[in-house]
Amino acid sequence: TFTSTDQTFANHLLDALACPTLRTCNLVAQMSMGPVTSQYLRNIANFLSCDGAVTHPPLVDLCLRFWEPSDSLSEESHNECSEELTKLLGRVRQLKQLRMFDVVVQPELIRAMTFPPGSDGGDVLCPKLTGLHIKSRAGYATLKKLLQKMKISRSFTSNQLFELRDE
Repeated sequence: TFTSTDQTFANHLLDALACPTLRTCNLVAQMSMGPVTSQYLRNIANFLSCDGAVTHPPLVDLCLRFWEPSDSLSEESHNECSEELTKLLGRVRQLKQLRMFDVVVQPELIRAMTFPPGSDGGDVLCPKLTGLHIKSRAGYATLKKLLQKMKISRSFTSNQLFELRDE
């Protein structure tokens, strides 16, 4: 678990650390750190991949806990953060548990985690995911149908999504 109150320090630490066999990661950004930016998400992705040395990190459990009101970011920032989050999750192919609290989640991300009919998972984000917990102060009411569709799409795979919690 890494809890940060200062974005400059957090970025420096993420840049300095190398953990090529990391299997569990819990990152907490306190409110005093300010809004989580797309650059911070890029730094997390670089940390998990050891600056590109590890193509697909062996991470199986990831928790991202950010403390920011959802209205603190512009729509452009939301889109940039969502794009970086999608890239980050694209690297962690072994991920089984994903917990995201006050993280910008756009519909495109959930669609990318949904198995198309007949898919072997090669084109899906987090194909081995068995647990997903997302929570936001703003809620994910607009994503409920997409989340259920994603869960159903995974029920026909060898890695069923057994736990889906959205609040």
